[in-house]
Amino acid sequence: MSKRKRLILIVAVVALLGLLLGGPIYERLHPRAGWPRGVTLGSASVGGVYFIWAGGWGQIITDVVRVPASVEVTGGPVHNIRLVQAREAHFGFATNAPLYEGWHGQGWAAGTRHADIRAIFPMYSSGVHWYALEASGIASTAQLAGRRVGTGPVGGTPATYFPLFLEALGIRPGATVNAGFTDLTSQMRDGLLDAIGWIGGVPMPALMELEATHRVNIFGFTDAEVAAITARYPFFARHIIKAGTYRTQTADILGLAVWNMAITHKDMDEDLVYAVVRATFENLDRLIAVHPTAREVSLNNVGLSVIPYHPGAVRYFRERGITVPTHLLPPPAPR
Repeated sequence: MSKRKRLILIVAVVALLGLLLGGPIYERLHPRAGWPRGVTLGSASVGGVYFIWAGGWGQIITDVVRVPASVEVTGGPVHNIRLVQAREAHFGFATNAPLYEGWHGQGWAAGTRHADIRAIFPMYSSGVHWYALEASGIASTAQLAGRRVGTGPVGGTPATYFPLFLEALGIRPGATVNAGFTDLTSQMRDGLLDAIGWIGGVPMPALMELEATHRVNIFGFTDAEVAAITARYPFFARHIIKAGTYRTQTADILGLAVWNMAITHKDMDEDLVYAVVRATFENLDRLIAVHPTAREVSLNNVGLSVIPYHPGAVRYFRERGITVPTHLLPPPAPR
C-alpha cells in the first residue's frame, strides 16, 4: 500500500471515529454517555429507616455503579412519588399503599394518575405500630381518643394513613402533629406529645434511642381493629411484630404491614437502572450491615409490587431466572 493510500485510510478511520463518538452509535457502545452525572434518592425524615437505607444504598450506587448518589430528606413515600413523577428525584422509596393510590389516581392522588412511576425492586415490609411513654398510661389504640398524636411528616405513609385508620375505627384524637420522627420523639420526651404512630421498617431507630432513656409502651391493634382497617384498605395486611424486636418488648404485638418498593421514572436510562438493580442484589451484605430490614430483600418478592417494573429491572430479573408477572411488565409505549 502506498503512503498516499495509507494516509487516506488513516484519515477515513479518524473521521469515522469522530462520527461514532459524536452520535447515537457511541451511546449504544458506551451507555454511560446517557447517564446523569449524579443521582438523587428521595428518602424520608432523619430518624427513619428510609433515611438510613438511602445512605447505604446511595453508597453502593456511588461505589459500584460509579455514579455519585445523594440522599434527599423528604416527606416520605407520597412526597417521593410526586418527586419521581415530576423527575425532580431520580430514585425514591415508597410503600405499596400510596403507590397503588398514586398509580390509579385514588385516595391522596385525588384523581391525578401518577402513571410515569416504575418499580425497580422490592425492599422490605413495613410494620405498623404505636408507641407512648409508659407514664402516659396509653397502651391501646382506643386510648388515643382526645390525645395529641404524632404521625410523621406530611407526605409520609404514617401521616397519610394513620388519620384514616383512626377514622375507620371511630377514634378522634385531640390533635394530630406532623413532623419528622426524631422531632416527634423529642416532643414526646418533653411532654408535648402523647403517642406516635409508626409505619416503616422495624425496629425503628428513633424508638430504639427512646427506649435507652425512658420506659415506653409499644402497642398495635386488636383483632377487630385489624379487620376494620384491612376491610377498607386491603393493601395493608395483618402482621405480627415478634417479641424482642425492641429491647423492652416482651410479647408479640398485633399490627399491620405494607411492602416497600424502590422506584424511578419510566424514562430513566435502562442501562443505568439495570446497573443499579444488579449492584443492589450483588451487595445485599452491605445493605444488611446498614439496617436489618435488608434481610427481606429477595428476588422471590418481585411479584409483590402494585405498579409495573422499569425495563432495566425486568432485564436483570430475567437474567436471574425470575418470571415477572404479566401485569407488572412495563406498559407498551403509546403509538
